[in-house]
Amino acid sequence: MEQKKYLYTAQEVDKCFGTEIKVGLYGAGAFGKKLADYIISSHREKQISGFFVTKKEDTHNDYKGIPIYGAEELSKVDCFVIIAASAPFLEEMATVLQKYGKKFCCMTGELYDEIDAILCPDIRKRVPFAGLDFMLAGFSKCGTTSLHKVLMEIDDIYLSKKKESAFFRWCDSVDAPMEDLAAEYFDDIREGQLVGMIEPDFSVQADKIQYFFGRQIKLIFCVRNPVDAVFSRFKMNSRLGFSDMCEAYQKNEGVFGSEVFDLYFNQNERDSTFVKLGNYADWLEQFLEYYTKDQIKIVLFEDMVKYPKEIINDILSFLGSTRQYEQENLPVENEGNFVMADIEGLRIAEKYLDIYWEYKYPEKIRKLSRDELFEEQLKIQKQFEQAGKIYNVKMTTEQRKYLQVYYCDSVRKLEKMINRDLSEIWF
Repeated sequence: MEQKKYLYTAQEVDKCFGTEIKVGLYGAGAFGKKLADYIISSHREKQISGFFVTKKEDTHNDYKGIPIYGAEELSKVDCFVIIAASAPFLEEMATVLQKYGKKFCCMTGELYDEIDAILCPDIRKRVPFAGLDFMLAGFSKCGTTSLHKVLMEIDDIYLSKKKESAFFRWCDSVDAPMEDLAAEYFDDIREGQLVGMIEPDFSVQADKIQYFFGRQIKLIFCVRNPVDAVFSRFKMNSRLGFSDMCEAYQKNEGVFGSEVFDLYFNQNERDSTFVKLGNYADWLEQFLEYYTKDQIKIVLFEDMVKYPKEIINDILSFLGSTRQYEQENLPVENEGNFVMADIEGLRIAEKYLDIYWEYKYPEKIRKLSRDELFEEQLKIQKQFEQAGKIYNVKMTTEQRKYLQVYYCDSVRKLEKMINRDLSEIWF
């Protein structure tokens, strides 16, 4: 068998162990232990030469009877090696193995997820995708990632492990978009599960949502003080290297400063959803053309943070779930409190974003093969980690006052729509 550089499936692990007499696992963290558990479950643990780790002093002496050695011991052991670690550590670990003249391949996150499913199988009957029961359609930077984290743990709800499908980015490029969506994102639905999608950027796509997903689904919208939300989106757009961000940086001599927000806001004020997303009521009115008020649940981010148990359980009840959320805190996800320091960093971030979207597309329309995509991700990720960043960026008092005035009428409109006074919570 020709040795693969990256292992994506359990079947590829089986082939590796069918070819190699002895295999060392480089890494004794979550990836390494999960891989070891899978190998033990198939009674091939005697083929494992041991775990090898960069810092032996930070680990135990063994895991389930498999010894753990320092990486320097690899020079004394005749074995093939699987690097069992997440993407940021692969290059450094590969360099160590090359120094010792070892043949090796790398475990991927996709393999980790598949092994996890094999080791902890869901015994409920698998059923085909028959449409959505619900969609969380917006709004970005309003707690949707945290809510995704919560709903992923509810066993009578099915969400794809990929939070966003980018469906409307690629649906026109394939002949059967719904079939490809089902194959890529909805291949493991179990009997009795409510099926949903988390798509915070779909808040501007009311017409397309009803066209592709029907008028029978329930919709959730998370809203947040638009002043905080727009500033958070601004920082996110910098981290993601949005191409229109370069203009604002260029006007500020190519580097970040508080003025960049004002420049970016002004250049987007007239025709960009970056600014208009904060006008929640306007977007919600578009959905009310296709869906009844009973089908729509509007959740305040601030309520979700302050009263997580009550709000999450209200959402579960709305969806029709019979489960209860028992945690006292909402998981903090996707906080990302930094911006790129300069235009050079923005351009690197833009490449990183391109790779991110490429992963969302069905494999048959990707520009790169799976291995090429993975290697490109590793390369860009290293450049991104080394790029200059500025942390703990806050808006100025003047910026906050300006935004409060800008969004005031919109907030008052939302108040009438949801029959609630938001002045004490927002402004």
